[in-house]
Amino acid sequence: NNDDPEGHIWILRAPGLTQCWTVSNIIFLGRLEGSFHPTWNCTPLLVKIIHKSKLRYYGRHGLGIDFPYQAYFEVADRSGTMSLVLWNELCSKFYQKLDVGTVIHLQNYSLKKSYPSRSRPQMDHHRMNNFHSVEISLNPRNPASVITVIPRKRVSPQWGLPEVAYRFISRSELEYLSNNATCDVIGLVTYVGRIERVRSKGTKGPEKYWTYRWVHMVDGTSAHPFILELFSSSQPGIFSHICPMIYLVCTQMRVCQVDGSPAYLTSSFETETLITGYHKGRPYVRDPKALLVAAADLKQEMETLQYREHKRLAIQGQITAVRYMTSLRTAELQTERRGQFSTAVSQNESGEKKTSAGVRIGKRSVLRNVATGHLDFDGFSWESSNWEKQREEVTEHLRQGGLHQDSICRRFTIDDKNALLHWCNLQPSRWAPEHGTQAVPPADCPGYYQVTILGINKQIAVDAAYFPIVSTADPRAVGLHQDPHGNTMFSSLLSGFLCPLSDPASPSDTALPQPGRTARDEVLATASELEDTHVVCILDLCHLGGDKVEVVISKVYSDRVQI
Repeated sequence: NNDDPEGHIWILRAPGLTQCWTVSNIIFLGRLEGSFHPTWNCTPLLVKIIHKSKLRYYGRHGLGIDFPYQAYFEVADRSGTMSLVLWNELCSKFYQKLDVGTVIHLQNYSLKKSYPSRSRPQMDHHRMNNFHSVEISLNPRNPASVITVIPRKRVSPQWGLPEVAYRFISRSELEYLSNNATCDVIGLVTYVGRIERVRSKGTKGPEKYWTYRWVHMVDGTSAHPFILELFSSSQPGIFSHICPMIYLVCTQMRVCQVDGSPAYLTSSFETETLITGYHKGRPYVRDPKALLVAAADLKQEMETLQYREHKRLAIQGQITAVRYMTSLRTAELQTERRGQFSTAVSQNESGEKKTSAGVRIGKRSVLRNVATGHLDFDGFSWESSNWEKQREEVTEHLRQGGLHQDSICRRFTIDDKNALLHWCNLQPSRWAPEHGTQAVPPADCPGYYQVTILGINKQIAVDAAYFPIVSTADPRAVGLHQDPHGNTMFSSLLSGFLCPLSDPASPSDTALPQPGRTARDEVLATASELEDTHVVCILDLCHLGGDKVEVVISKVYSDRVQI
């Protein structure tokens, strides 16, 4: 596989001593466009890399070149963008060091007319001048180009180098893109196919194969995943390590619209892929659609919410406790009752019974299961066997997660029209005294689950409300994939609903009721399946006014098979 070279020569090494350079005697890219001639004396350049393509292998028998590679980059300064091509031995020395966002100082480069037939990345969203008549050529000899990588901390804002821009789309936006449109995507990997090869078409010389694999990725904005056809991108350490439960970024993907089938995305020669462990310091981490946050940053996200502002974020960690709340509560009441949950003591009284999971349930009983944690059947709860010890090491527990009146969808009735319109901020254009006298109808919520998520660093914990879909009348059930599952706590969190969904229009429906005593007991009795399970939780945050912050679990993903 010549597209993904491996070996010690290609391994990224620590940079040596930084060379001295000056920015007082440089030329802008815009000047190169109009001053090109064969005897032109090159003046140093100071540019930022805004795009990086995969390696191109052009080796053939009798060529006599040890490293027959070239790599294209798009570089920019304040005047615009231009292509830069790295040749031969310089590829093995610098390809791994020159990342998107890297600033470089160039000397002894050559200028050549651009190759018109090659593909180019889509960069209209950068809104900069694109210079296409010439390209910068860096060679190991004749002349020997000098490339200096500027450390990030020594890059001055006064140089006026542009920011790297991306064109991230969500899964819900994909259907509106035209065929062959270019986009960037980010999400959580849920499926990875095996690595396969396909014979390339139209290649002259020895047969060449392209390596590819199929990947499914979700971002929480749609019930459907991104379907990705990923070809190798000169990143063997990344391409071979794509697996479920990692966050994947793919740039310069092309939309493929196929009649009768869902749209999918295929990688191009300009596609770059990055996975968990490679995201730190990348320019896209500041993009609002790069939704994964560290648990330590969640508090700041909550504190910066404005009234009725909504954010959808994702955190990685483990579910360490689940509690069934029988009524809507304010944050203060939840905090007060949490003390009872954390100090539960094993006891056994009369009237107890056994569930299918073998745990004892009584009116006011608590049973500790040594292997899988304990269940507290006083409001009714489970916690992992490690949570008691882990709780002592937690530096902060964010307890804002609760289900408020404003969090529940309400069925519209004509009698409550004015109150409901006022409640959802659809006030009339002219105020009348009767508008302020009607009380908001109470929310129909027999109960919900309050889930404690321990961050992956085990320093921050957060409470979030989980209110599963139980009826087809719930607006959230529209478009829901209703594949049957075992109605366990784990499968319910993965699917978002209890099955089968009840149908209010069918009097003979035998579906489970809304989370009441029966459903509560059966679901929570299986919560031990959550023990030591790594999950990614998609959280919806909304500021409801005052000190009320809604934290609701929208979706849960896991690398385990759904039960």
